Amino acid sequence: MMSDDTIRKIYSLVIPSVVVLIGVLQVIFPEDAWWIEHGMPKDVEPSDAGILFTRIGGIVFVIFGVILFFAALH
Repeated sequence: MMSDDTIRKIYSLVIPSVVVLIGVLQVIFPEDAWWIEHGMPKDVEPSDAGILFTRIGGIVFVIFGVILFFAALH
């Protein structure tokens, strides 16, 4: 059985990696991220502002994930 310290280390690397991955996907595919976030509404297209804010949110996720990653190393 794994110790609590080992489990904590695993989570401290997995969670930042997932956060960074989500952020990168939002930056690269902002329209798809918008559709997923809003539940695929019919007859609605994402606005330019919606795409922009999705991309900005992705950048924030990447920065936050990197901060979490480096915080986990200490």
